[in-house]
Amino acid sequence: MAWNKFLDKHETRLTADQNYLAQIAAEVCRSRVAKPKQVKMKQFILEFKDPVANVPQGVEDKMSKSKSVWFGALGLNKPKNN
Repeated sequence: MAWNKFLDKHETRLTADQNYLAQIAAEVCRSRVAKPKQVKMKQFILEFKDPVANVPQGVEDKMSKSKSVWFGALGLNKPKNN
């Protein structure tokens, strides 16, 4: 559990390399656009979000039904945590 929490934090943390590459990408883009002052470095930084937190309501029910159908079709027992 602690290891998973560490990895979650580590994946979302911005490193110096990522910051440097975002600056390079922004400068390259600025050299090729008509209005270079509108290009911001933030536009080139990747954002990571938790995919489970972004699931709209009602989709979980559909996912559960779909999993049940697939597990039944394959003759498998559905895990208790899913």
